[in-house]
Amino acid sequence: MLSALLYGIDFLVFRDAHTLFLYLMSSLAFLPLEIFIVVLIIERIVDQSERKVKLQKLNMVLGAFFNDVGNHLLRGLLENFDNKAEISKTFQSQGQLGEKGISASRRLCR
Repeated sequence: MLSALLYGIDFLVFRDAHTLFLYLMSSLAFLPLEIFIVVLIIERIVDQSERKVKLQKLNMVLGAFFNDVGNHLLRGLLENFDNKAEISKTFQSQGQLGEKGISASRRLCR
């Protein structure tokens, strides 16, 4: 509606139907290309946001697993090793992940 109104005002002001028709046809000719480009850009943005949400959900699941099950599993597995004390010290000294560990875990999640 707005386009029709603007084309009407243009015709009333300049009284040049030929040039107005050429502009209208050139705009209509490039409309599918413009739509295609916009759809590609929007699709890429949506895909990136979906990927980010999936990664956050995966990190939550991994965190829940290692908080709830991982410690019990590690304690159970530790019973089968001969060098329990050395392994326990290694796990206790590492504590939290440093920057290298965090970036490595992110690479594994992708």
